[in-house]
Amino acid sequence: MKRFCYLLSFLLATNISNGQLQTQGGAAYRDTVPLFIKTSLFESLTHTRNVFVFLSPSIRVSVADVKDSTEMDAVMNQLKKGMKPSQLLKVEYTTVFHGHRIRWESIEPGKLLIDTSLSVSDSILLLFRVKGESKLLQQTILKRVSLIPALAMYRFITNDDSTNRKLVAKAVYENRNVPNDFLANKDSLILAPAGKILEIAIRLHSLNKDSCIEWRIRDITSDNTGNWTRTGHLLTISGFIAKHGYKLELRYPFGDKSRSCSIAINSWWWQRWWAILLFFVAVLLMATISFMININVKNKKNSRKAELAFEKSKKEQNRLDTHWLDNTFQSILGFIQNNENDLAGEYLGKASNVLRDKLIHNERMLIPFQDDLKMLKNYIASEQMKHSFQYNLTVDPLLDVDSIQMPPLLWQPCLENAIKYGTFGNEERIIVRFYSREKDLIMEISNPGKLTETTTDRRPKFGVSITEERIKGWNLANLGSLIHFTLKQADNEVIASFVFEQWME
Repeated sequence: MKRFCYLLSFLLATNISNGQLQTQGGAAYRDTVPLFIKTSLFESLTHTRNVFVFLSPSIRVSVADVKDSTEMDAVMNQLKKGMKPSQLLKVEYTTVFHGHRIRWESIEPGKLLIDTSLSVSDSILLLFRVKGESKLLQQTILKRVSLIPALAMYRFITNDDSTNRKLVAKAVYENRNVPNDFLANKDSLILAPAGKILEIAIRLHSLNKDSCIEWRIRDITSDNTGNWTRTGHLLTISGFIAKHGYKLELRYPFGDKSRSCSIAINSWWWQRWWAILLFFVAVLLMATISFMININVKNKKNSRKAELAFEKSKKEQNRLDTHWLDNTFQSILGFIQNNENDLAGEYLGKASNVLRDKLIHNERMLIPFQDDLKMLKNYIASEQMKHSFQYNLTVDPLLDVDSIQMPPLLWQPCLENAIKYGTFGNEERIIVRFYSREKDLIMEISNPGKLTETTTDRRPKFGVSITEERIKGWNLANLGSLIHFTLKQADNEVIASFVFEQWME
């Protein structure tokens, strides 16, 4: 076969009897004019034997010659039944187009009768008669029509199985039953699940070509239109995007009309509102669990820090207590050596009160303000028996002393240094003050004199280092209530300042 399909137009034959046209059939084809019709797309089956229907615009009709039989196996038998060349010389023809008829002309094998292009719905009437007679020997109607493909059924598949596709396509082409999982198309909207392949069966039309349908699809959501593509009566479309809308267009080549169908792709299950809600609930639950775990870990870390801080504070306090006990024993020994037994007994009594308080509060990070203040007074009273100095102790009356908690004996090293290294005259004295500044609690210990930083006397620095280590350990474990310590020289005065941050909340 050549590029274009060739057809003998059913070897149409008609006779005039009592003024009516009657179609001949069967062996009567031996009296017909064999026609050779050339066009691109036409109906392979015709309901009316003398009508030839085609879709492509161009058409060419000639008288079939014997040599054409070698190119047209399908019409071999009809050619043998057609008129012989000697008989064709006795026949003439004419054409009628838009009601206008041309003159009668002679025909012969291979003669070109029509070579033109027709618009949709145009038709040409081709008439034959024996020369000299008025009766028609044969008539043929050549008619161009416009067809629109019809979507018959569809289904959704997961995998594009080529073997299965061929079987379904064969069933469609042969007008057999397609698989039961196909759905009849009842409206112009197809709802498709996400991730599926759409397989469409297009209603079979009696055309000379199977793959004679063109289709294209437009993504309405992204406004992207594809190119026209040739297909058969089974169309497979994949690559749909969830939650997108599409418009499928179908047409026959050379047609001026197309049929459209809307396709809506459902969302994935995880794109639906309940899945999104479930996702957020799961995220919130995981965040809550993670938060609780972090809080628990943080609490454990803080608890561990507090334990380490307490151990460190206890260790430093033990160093200080060892130093204090050594000084206490030395003082008692000095009283005894000076035969000041009464003073030794009184000093021992006051020192025992301080020692008892130390032992009571030794295992605690915080103690009531009043208890710490009591220990401070007992300590000063015992130290006044060894050193001559005066002091002032003031507590801001606005302080709620009953609710304040203090790290025990934090003041001891600075107070001890103030007593030992202060320079006291008639009016000069140690001043201990407790007051508030906004939400901070302030404790200040000041004494007359100068800071001692010599290499020969490290005892003040020893006491300061113990205080700094205790505060450092406290701050590691208590980030919300920090303690700041400074020791500075102001004129002829040494001031040790403790700021208890946010202590008054």
